Amino acid sequence: MRCCALVVCLLLGIGVQNGWSRPVKSVLVTSPGNIVKKVADVELAQSYLKKFGYMATEQHGDFRSKVSIAKSLKMMQRQMGLKETGELDKLTLEAMKRPRCGVPDVANYNVYGGEPKWDHNDITYRILNYSPDMDSNVTDDVFARAFRVWSDVTPLTFTRLFQGEADIMISFETVKHLPEMGFLS
Repeated sequence: MRCCALVVCLLLGIGVQNGWSRPVKSVLVTSPGNIVKKVADVELAQSYLKKFGYMATEQHGDFRSKVSIAKSLKMMQRQMGLKETGELDKLTLEAMKRPRCGVPDVANYNVYGGEPKWDHNDITYRILNYSPDMDSNVTDDVFARAFRVWSDVTPLTFTRLFQGEADIMISFETVKHLPEMGFLS
């Protein structure tokens, strides 16, 4: 019996000694709280990406979903001026948690045969006529300031044209509305 015990001890000792001579792999230990937090962050990100138009609401297959999330994250990061990693990093999560309006950043706003209206960033506009209810200088100033708001936060620039075809044609017209629409003329 002592002989068996000695052999077992020797074998264990050799095994432990060999184990100690090998490099130890680092093991990442996560608490259940960290796992829950990561799942909650991923769910928040998916909800945000869907709500604001970066990701389609239907996803089929785990791989396709991961590819779609990475692509959607890159698009969102580009829109927010963040480093485009496609990863759900700390800065991206912080941006998603900031208060904001509920209007989607990305949507199918195309009204011209499914093709984007503009394939350039220097957008031209032209005021065709003015409202009789407002001085033309005020109208000019209001549109210039409104376009400046957009150019300050997007890669777009706006140039006013005084003749010819512009990307945005502004016209003041009179339209008769039905009472149920809330307008009367």
